[in-house]
Amino acid sequence: MAAESLPSEMASLTIDRELDESVAQHAVSELDEIEAALKRLDDGKYGTCEECGKAIPEARLEIQPAARFCVDDQARMERSR
Repeated sequence: MAAESLPSEMASLTIDRELDESVAQHAVSELDEIEAALKRLDDGKYGTCEECGKAIPEARLEIQPAARFCVDDQARMERSR
C-alpha cells in the first residue's frame, strides 16, 4: 500500500513546489513594479502614462499605485497580447 501512495504524495509535493514558485515569482514581479514606480517618482514621471504621455487619473493610481499606463493604453496592450 505504501508504494501506491508514493506517486500521489510526489504529485502533491510537485504541485506545492510549483505553487510556491508561482507565488515567489509574482512577489518579485510586484516588487519590480513598485521599484519602477519609485524611480518614476524620483524622475518626476510618476502618474504619467508611458505610452501616450497623458496623466494617469488619481483614482487609477489609488487602486494601482504602480500603474505605468492609463486605462485605455493598458487595455490596448492587453488586447494585443
